[in-house]
Amino acid sequence: MAVRTRSNFKSTKNSRFTTNGTGAITGAITNDMFEDAADSFVMYEDLGITGPSSAVKIYQQTITSAQILTSNASPVSILSAPGATSYYEIFRISCIMTGGTTVYATNTNAGFYIGAIEYLDFQTDSTANRVNATTTSFSSADILNQAITFSTSTGNPTAGDHDILVTVTYQIITL
Repeated sequence: MAVRTRSNFKSTKNSRFTTNGTGAITGAITNDMFEDAADSFVMYEDLGITGPSSAVKIYQQTITSAQILTSNASPVSILSAPGATSYYEIFRISCIMTGGTTVYATNTNAGFYIGAIEYLDFQTDSTANRVNATTTSFSSADILNQAITFSTSTGNPTAGDHDILVTVTYQIITL
């Protein structure tokens, strides 16, 4: 499909709303700004992408203290791989440490990963109990069909008894 042009939007300079007499809009309203946007407007289909295979979703999961204590050796699955021609567009990951009385010790650098790509890095020994990230997805690495996981970076933590409540806002994009 070709990139849409101004004619596809029925836009002309200085046009106004027109109605059919019952309140339904039959004409377009434009100005120079809209004409510029219409000239550069691109849809998923224009790029050969079939578009999202799902609506924006919010997923929550509790990572238990036991999982955190072994997360370097056994990364925790958050979202499984979406399919051979799909990837996750992550809008936000937030986490909050809940319960417990002892912060984690040793090997406290943790993160969320898309495949091997670190998406969000944080410290589990912090007294701050909430972290979040909002970013635009881009990478030179292959993100197709990659799961989202949690793990510590250099080894399993020692001590510590907090759980982490994770909330991921995402959409699956299918090429």
